[in-house]
Amino acid sequence: LSSSLPTMELIQMLNQLHTSFDDLCDKHGCYKVDTMEDSYMVVAGHDMSAGDHAECVLKMALGMIEAVKKIQYPRHPGKHMQVRIGIHSGEAYAGVVGSKMLRYC
Repeated sequence: LSSSLPTMELIQMLNQLHTSFDDLCDKHGCYKVDTMEDSYMVVAGHDMSAGDHAECVLKMALGMIEAVKKIQYPRHPGKHMQVRIGIHSGEAYAGVVGSKMLRYC
């Protein structure tokens, strides 16, 4: 993707994608943990506010699939981005590591 688009077009496209994912987080009660390389990581149920954390994450994932369909390559009309989604349900532990450029993991 980055080799086929000018930098500003790529940034605008990724901003549109991440903004739509951020909106989906708010809509479905998910928390954005991190964006790293090509990953957009969210959790639900971590603060016990989500009644059914699995349903929240599943709705988020389905929303992400629909959001990606709306984003087209600027120089390739009709060509859309693709997304790969993985979901984990169960116990998870988290903490902040490091003293510079802190990471939530």
